[in-house]
Amino acid sequence: MDLIGFCIPLGDYFHQEMLIQDQYIILSDARKHLKKDGKLFVVTIASLRQSIQRDFKEIFGNYDKIIQGREYVVYLGISDV
Repeated sequence: MDLIGFCIPLGDYFHQEMLIQDQYIILSDARKHLKKDGKLFVVTIASLRQSIQRDFKEIFGNYDKIIQGREYVVYLGISDV
C-alpha cells in the first residue's frame, strides 16, 4: 500500500480557476502513482471544498473528509486500481 500526502500550494495563485485546474492534475497524477488501496491525503483551504470533493469523486470514485477547521480541510482518497 502506498501513501501520498500533499498540501495544495496557494501562494502562487492569483485566480481560483487556475488553482482548481491544477488541483485536478495533481489528483490525477497522484492516483497514477498509487497502488491498489493506496491513500492520498490532501490539505486544502475550506473554500475549495466543493471542487476538491467533485475531483476526488471523479478521479478516485471516493473521498472522505478527515477533519475540517475554519480555514483548512484534510481529505482522503483511496485508489481502487
